[in-house]
Amino acid sequence: MALVLEGTLEMRAPGAPPRTLAAGTVVGYAALFQGGEREGDVTVATEALVAVISYPEVSLLAATGHAGAARLVSLLARCMYVHILADQLTGMGQLGSDTLPPRRVH
Repeated sequence: MALVLEGTLEMRAPGAPPRTLAAGTVVGYAALFQGGEREGDVTVATEALVAVISYPEVSLLAATGHAGAARLVSLLARCMYVHILADQLTGMGQLGSDTLPPRRVH
């Protein structure tokens, strides 16, 4: 799962036109609720800074029972619901390694 901090990414899913994912877009959260299934491929459209958290890390965080962890999972579910209503679901499955620091991609 990733958060685009700067720049833009492009998502290509079968049967759908390409979508530009700008700063502030969360990518890959839907796979948390879909058993890790990807919808398409994400590539870099412009130089970008992306914060990545792995699914094992999200699972460990959720298992702590911490209120902040529960809120994170709730917010991700709400994002997914809004995108489902708008027919714009962009879940992508795991995007990166088990690292938390933002990464610049080219």
